[in-house]
Amino acid sequence: MKIKQSVYYKMMLIPLMAVLSCLHGCQKVDLEEYPGTVTDYDGNVYVTIKIGDQVWMASNLRVTHYSDGSDIPLVTGETEWKNMGNNSTDKAYCWYNNDQATYGTDWGALYTWAAAMNGAPGSGSNPSGVQGACPTGWHIPSIAEWTELKDFLISDGFTYTQGKALKAISGWDDDDGEDGNGTDDFGFAAYPGGSRETNYGHFIFGGGNGYWKSATESDDNYASGVHMGNYRDDIFIYKYLKGDGQSVRCVKD
Repeated sequence: MKIKQSVYYKMMLIPLMAVLSCLHGCQKVDLEEYPGTVTDYDGNVYVTIKIGDQVWMASNLRVTHYSDGSDIPLVTGETEWKNMGNNSTDKAYCWYNNDQATYGTDWGALYTWAAAMNGAPGSGSNPSGVQGACPTGWHIPSIAEWTELKDFLISDGFTYTQGKALKAISGWDDDDGEDGNGTDDFGFAAYPGGSRETNYGHFIFGGGNGYWKSATESDDNYASGVHMGNYRDDIFIYKYLKGDGQSVRCVKD
C-alpha cells in the first residue's frame, strides 16, 4: 500500500529506535534524507526535508555571507533601502523590523533579489543552477521548482490547501477570527516573514504573509516569487519588485 509523504514526515519525528523497528514492516525510509542537515558559512544549521523528489531546507535562510566568505551587505535604514534600485546589482539583506533577536531564527533574513542571486542571471530551469546565497550543494529554486512542489502537494491530496500543508502550526496571525496557522504536514515550517518594500523601505505584512524569492526573472525590475497568507490556504505564484526584501528557501542540487 502506498504511504503518503506526510506519513513519512510524522515517522521522522518519533525516536530513532521506533523508526528502526518500523522498518521491518514498513516502506523503506532513507535515514540520510529523513531528515538531514546542512550548515551555511556562518555556522547556522538547517534541518532538511524531502517532499516528492525534492529536498528542501526546513527553515528560511539567515546567512550573512556567501559561501566564499564575502559579506552580504546589511542595510538597516529606510532611506538607504529605498535608494537601492529594482535591479540585479543592489545586494542587501535585513532582519524584519531590524530585530534579529526576535525574528531571525524562525523568520530568517530578508534579501533583495540581487543578494539572493549573488549576481547570477535569472533562471527558469529545473533545477535553476543558481547557488546564490545558498550553501554549496544547494541553490535558489526557480518558479519551475516551486511549481513542482505545488503540483506534488496537489497530487498528494492537498488540492486547495498546499499553503496550509506547508505553513507552520503557530506564528501566523488570525484573519478576522479565523486561525491563520497551517498544519505543517511535511515539516516545511513556513513562517510569515513579511517583506521590506522597496519604495519607502518600510517593513510590511509580517505575521500575516510570507514571501519567498525564486531564481526566475520576469523583466528588468521584477522577478517571480511565491506567497502564502493567513487568509489563504493555497500557494500563490506572482511577480514582485527585485528591491523588495523577502525570504529565501534553498533546495538541494
